[in-house]
Amino acid sequence: MILLLVVMGTWSGCTSDRALAEFVERHQAALLELLALPHSRLPSYSTLRQVLERIPFGSLTAVFNAWAITTLELQPGEQLATDGKGIKASVVAYDYTLQNFVNVVLLQRWQLNCSTK
Repeated sequence: MILLLVVMGTWSGCTSDRALAEFVERHQAALLELLALPHSRLPSYSTLRQVLERIPFGSLTAVFNAWAITTLELQPGEQLATDGKGIKASVVAYDYTLQNFVNVVLLQRWQLNCSTK
């Protein structure tokens, strides 16, 4: 649920934990109804931040990559387009070369229908 909210918020232009929480609060009623969730409210700012800080993104990335490799078969004429967004205020150990931060990447598949006559 929280990863879905992060993806939706990022696609809507949220680039910080606070902006994500405001997105969730602003769209809470519609999301609860649309997703038919049994809850009376969505996660708060503190819950979102705590969960995001605890997600082992290395493991999540490995699982996603394994899924993508077995699921995405490009057909002739198809291309993939990517876009990445970093979540502000999520940097850990800013002075260390292997910084940890929250980043969401969008991957879109495009079918090119070109004819040459």
